[in-house]
Amino acid sequence: MSKSGDTSLNSIKLLHDQIEAIKYGIQLLRKNEKDTIASINKQIVNNKRLYHERYKYLNELEESKEKYAEQIEIYENLFKQGYSSIDEINNQRARYFSQRALYDNIKTELIQQESMILNLQNEIEVQKNNFREKIIQYEIQKSDLDIRLLEFESVSEIIINSPIDGIVDSISATVGQIIKEGDPLSQLSPVEKGRYQLVMWVPNSAIPFVKLNDEINIRYEAFPFEKFGQFKGNIKSISTLPASLQELSFYKNIPLEINQNIPLYKIIVDIPDQHIIYNHKALFLMSGMKAEATLFLENRKLYEWMLFPLYQLTKNME
Repeated sequence: MSKSGDTSLNSIKLLHDQIEAIKYGIQLLRKNEKDTIASINKQIVNNKRLYHERYKYLNELEESKEKYAEQIEIYENLFKQGYSSIDEINNQRARYFSQRALYDNIKTELIQQESMILNLQNEIEVQKNNFREKIIQYEIQKSDLDIRLLEFESVSEIIINSPIDGIVDSISATVGQIIKEGDPLSQLSPVEKGRYQLVMWVPNSAIPFVKLNDEINIRYEAFPFEKFGQFKGNIKSISTLPASLQELSFYKNIPLEINQNIPLYKIIVDIPDQHIIYNHKALFLMSGMKAEATLFLENRKLYEWMLFPLYQLTKNME
C-alpha cells in the first residue's frame, strides 16, 4: 500500500477513535447529569421532610405558647384575688417568652428551609443547562468529525456495485494503486450465463453495407477453421456512431494492425451454436475468446468479379 493510503487509513482510524471518545464523553455527561439531578432531588426530599417535621413542631409550639399566655392571664387574675404571688406570674411569663423565642427560632428555620428548597430546585435547572451546553458542544465536535470522516471515506473508499449477480474471476487492481475513471478493476463471471454474443469491429468503409439480420461466417481462434470449420452468426445490433478510444480500451479483441485513424463501428452478432461437438464431447464458448468473421457485403455475378479490375483501371484512366 502507498504511503498516502497508509496516511488516509491512519486519519480515518484517528477520526473514528475521536468520535468514539466523544460518544463516551457524552454518555458520561448524561450519566453525571442523571446522578447529579438525582442527588439534588434527594436533598430536596430530605429538606421537605425536615420542613414538614419542623412545621408540625411549630404548630405544637404555637399551641403551647397560647396555653402559656392563658396561664399568665389566670395567674394575674389569681394575683388580683390574692391567691397568687408575683413570682409565680413571673415564672409563667418566663415560660411563655421562652416558648415564644423557640417558636420564632423554628419559624426562622422554616423560612431558611423553604429558601434552601427553592435554591435546590433552581440548582436542578442550572445543572441541566450546564450539562446540556456541554453535551451540545460535544455533539457539535462529533458532527464536525463526522463530516471530516465522510470526506476522508469518500476519497479513500468508493463502493462499486456490480450491475449483475456473479463471481469475481480476476482482480485487475492492487491495494494502493492509483486508478482513474474507466480503468478496469475486476472481471465478473455472471451466475446466469445466458447466451454468448460476438462483438465485432467494422471499419467505416464496410459499415454502410452491413444490415441487420445479415448472416456471417465466424472463425474462432480457439477452434481453427481448418479443423472445425466455420460457424454461422446473425447481426443483431449495429452502432450508428464510431467507437471512442475509451470504449475500445475495454476490449482486448481489437486487431493490432487497424489504423487508429480509421473509425470503427461496433456490431453485435448472435451466435446460434453456443457449443461445439468434437469427438462426442461438447466444447463450450467462453467469454473473451477471439474470432474473425466474413461479412457478405454485396452479391455480384462471376463475370462482374472477373471484369471488376478492368473497370477500376478504366475509371482511373478517365
